[in-house]
Amino acid sequence: MKSLYFVLIILIISCAPNASVEFGFNDGALINGTFGDLIIQVTKIEALQGKDFIEVWRGNTQVAVSVNDDNYQSITNGYIPITPGNYKKVRLTIDSLIYKIDNTSIVLVDTLYQFIADAFTPILIEENQDYRLVISIASSNLFSPDSQRIKTGHKPFEGASLKIYYYQ
Repeated sequence: MKSLYFVLIILIISCAPNASVEFGFNDGALINGTFGDLIIQVTKIEALQGKDFIEVWRGNTQVAVSVNDDNYQSITNGYIPITPGNYKKVRLTIDSLIYKIDNTSIVLVDTLYQFIADAFTPILIEENQDYRLVISIASSNLFSPDSQRIKTGHKPFEGASLKIYYYQ
């Protein structure tokens, strides 16, 4: 009888719907060009499912995002499994944020920090499909390239958004 339950559990798990996504960063800028790079050390990605954030990726990836550029930089270095459904919010955990221009590096955040990227409308992730999702860091909302600091009265990743990434 125990072996029958075990087989049923395996069958149920193997029949579970699945999809895959690759998460990345860009600045979502309309102007191509850069004042430098924001170097972000990402440690966790969580997606809002119902009322709770569910971990979809854990690692330790450093990503360099050019300020005022819309190039895609992968966090996960490939697709990761995710449950099909509608996704509107993704929460990221980072452990550092550095601004780098030429040979100068300025630490902006040097501790664990979480922020949420919102989609304009829920993004439908369908079963057996692959998607590239991008978090736009919206640096023009929060970062001053002139002072090379977070703007006074603002916080890192303020206005970050989540969207499907399409190649151009």
